[in-house]
Order: sequence, then structure tokens, then C-alpha cells
Amino acid sequence: MTDDLVGELKADWQRQDVEVAAVRRRLKRLRSLAYLIVAAEIAGVLVALAAGIAFAVIAWSHYDLLFGLSAFTLLVAYPPFAIGMFRERHRSLRWVDRTPEGTLRYALTRTRATDKILMIGYWNGILLLCFVALVWACVLAGWISRRYPLVFMSVVWIVSALAAILWAKWQMRRTALERAHCERLLSKFEDAVN
Repeated sequence: MTDDLVGELKADWQRQDVEVAAVRRRLKRLRSLAYLIVAAEIAGVLVALAAGIAFAVIAWSHYDLLFGLSAFTLLVAYPPFAIGMFRERHRSLRWVDRTPEGTLRYALTRTRATDKILMIGYWNGILLLCFVALVWACVLAGWISRRYPLVFMSVVWIVSALAAILWAKWQMRRTALERAHCERLLSKFEDAVN
């Protein structure tokens, strides 16, 4: 081997170490943030369940279909999404092997979990749009009173749904780039070991 080739291999290996170190720092930062997100999601689920129960009581006592649809959405349709998100977040926190290879494998696991979480957020947005369509179908059929500020509420629901959908799509593109970067580093690492 020539000195130039050895120097080039050494420089490439050092660059890879720097990139893995950057991935490790980012993962540590995201991992600590993930615990806060899990706590916020649990609090959100508890609030949604309490609101769903309150809406169910109002719907039952006043025979109000709008509150009934809201209760159904919060108590029946939302919990599977919440459970799925919690499971994926929990999986994304398992980082056992802190070696460079283990760090990259954990980063890949984390990007896959993030994609699943983002898909759940995407489908939450779709569910909210379906809810708005159902509410307006019931309004047009005369089953829901127009005494509620439905236009304002619908605008808030639609903006929230579109924000969730667009955020999920944007973040999925970023996650795909991160996954490609980690796969490239892992491939280089495996080539160097073999």
C-alpha cells in the first residue's frame, strides 16, 4: 500500500467517526426530548378520554348527535391511534448498544419508529377530516342543529387536520434523508470491518 492510499483510508475513517459522533449527539438530544413527548402524549390521551366521557354524557342527556359523534371519535376512534403512537415511542427509546455500529442501528430503528408515528399523525388528520365531513352531512340532513358555531369549528378542525397531514409528510421526507445517511454510514462501517 502506498502512503497516499493509507492516508486517504485514515482520513475517510476519521470523517466517518465524526459523522457517527454527530449522529450520537443528535440521538441523545432527541431521546431526552422523547420522554417529554411521551408525557405530553399521555396527558393528551387523558384529556381526550375525559372530554370524550363528558361529550358522551352531554350527548346522552340532551340527545345531541354532535356531542355523540365527538364522544365516539374520542372514545372509540382515537385510542387505537394513541396506543400505536405510545408503542412506537416506547420502542424508539431502547438504545442498548452504544458502539458506533449499535448507534447507527439504533438510529435506523428510531427513523422507522418515527415514520410509523408520523403515519399515525397523518391518519389522525384524515380521521379529523372525515369527522368534519360526517358532521356536515348530518347538518345537511337536519340531524345536527345549526345553533353551534359550526363554520368556525369546522375551520379550526380542517386547519388542524391539514397541519397534521402536512407536518407528517414534511417530517417523513426529513426522516427518509436521515435514514439514507445512517444506512450509508452503516454500509461504510460494515465494509471497513469486513
